[in-house]
Amino acid sequence: MVGHAVEVAADDSGAAVVEFVMVSVLLIFLLFAVLQVALVFYARNVIAESASDAARYTSGSSLGPEQAGERAQAQLRSVLGDRLAGDIHCIGSREIDVDSGLQTTVVRCQGRLRASFAPIGAFVEIATISRALTEPSQ
Repeated sequence: MVGHAVEVAADDSGAAVVEFVMVSVLLIFLLFAVLQVALVFYARNVIAESASDAARYTSGSSLGPEQAGERAQAQLRSVLGDRLAGDIHCIGSREIDVDSGLQTTVVRCQGRLRASFAPIGAFVEIATISRALTEPSQ
């Protein structure tokens, strides 16, 4: 009976499958983490570009600053979709630049990004401000 126990302990068939499962779980977790970080950087760039585009667009037209926020919000929803852009809000305003004294159109976008690959909800706070000189009306 003792000899049989030693024989079973020396048999390592099936160990490769167990090791593969343990390593593959870690690799899949790492893959999703890298994809989530890439998605956060992509969303951050889209938010900054949407705010910048909306500020430039409304500063050169007769549109008010409220439309700048609405335009940035619409661009976010079209690129990121409602799920990612739903918690990000953009507001447009007119301000006087402190250094130059010129009027600027300012778009502020801020909110929280949700995790796409894990059910943990919103986990990254994003805030961006974009300014463009307001063209004088003719």
